[in-house]
Amino acid sequence: GCVGTSDGIEIDFHPIFIPEIEVDGNTAFCEGEEAILTVLEGESFVWSTGDTTQSITVTESGTYSVYIVDQNGCEYAAHDAVEVTVNPLPEPTVTADGPIEFCQEGSVVLTSSEAESYFWAPNGEITQSITVTESGVYRVTVVDENGCQGTSDPVNVTVNELPEPEI
Repeated sequence: GCVGTSDGIEIDFHPIFIPEIEVDGNTAFCEGEEAILTVLEGESFVWSTGDTTQSITVTESGTYSVYIVDQNGCEYAAHDAVEVTVNPLPEPTVTADGPIEFCQEGSVVLTSSEAESYFWAPNGEITQSITVTESGVYRVTVVDENGCQGTSDPVNVTVNELPEPEI
């Protein structure tokens, strides 16, 4: 019937910490843009890219995740990885329904490849096709379904004057 006590054991309890990734910007964007991914808490960081900073700048499509180590040396993975989609810029093409060099009183129709919206330079028209009756360098800037913008190669249209009749 002897009762004894033992020396106490001290247990350090560290609550489970699930770091969150904060996104500055969109997770879907156009080529040439970026998003910044940041973990708000932790002592050290290891991203799936190999970066060891608290924030990373993302310019390519992919899935990004992070592990952090807290002040107690405990390692945690972020709750959710971040999926980033970088959409390519459209590369519109322009086709002509005939020669791009013609005589006065003639014309040529220039047509852009398919897009959501169009803006032609230098005349400012906003349709897929334009009828050209004047010399100039024509380009179309389009916006695609992802909101990305691209500009065509230039098309140089030449309108030749009619010869003066001799009397």
